[in-house]
Amino acid sequence: MKTLSSTLRFAFVAFFMMAMTLSVNAQMSKFEALYVYNFAKNLTFVDNTQKSDLVVTVLGDLQLQNELQNIVKAKTGGRRVVVKGAASVAQLPKSDVIVVGKSMSAQMPELVVNQGDKALIVSTQKGLCSNGAAISLFAENGKLTYEICKKNIKHAGLHVPQHLVSLGIEVF
Repeated sequence: MKTLSSTLRFAFVAFFMMAMTLSVNAQMSKFEALYVYNFAKNLTFVDNTQKSDLVVTVLGDLQLQNELQNIVKAKTGGRRVVVKGAASVAQLPKSDVIVVGKSMSAQMPELVVNQGDKALIVSTQKGLCSNGAAISLFAENGKLTYEICKKNIKHAGLHVPQHLVSLGIEVF
């Protein structure tokens, strides 16, 4: 009887820990989506062309894509933001913002060669600005922050306001 009780207790603790981990990951996806939305809304094109729709494509992160779609549905006014998804670099539609999920980080070199001068590339892993991302979102000490590289933003023909640069960690 004690063995059954211990096994049930262990199963309950394991289930609770797994549920907490899923909840934290879902919460982080919501925050990442909010950051991406705000980057996209503040994005301007250096050549002053403003498209009617702003296309944001999420590469390899369905949970982040769904959270971003929920945010876009709730927001009104300004340019319409269209959220799309892609499973690989080869499947990417024409986009203004490309969000690279952690599972796709290894494809960053291919992405930069094919899209780096056409879109704002946002990664969800620390340190990818050195590989061509304009912005790298990551959690540090339980808080979401970001690295931002003005050189990569300028290379894409884009401009992000100084207040967004100053809120992040500028890398060169």
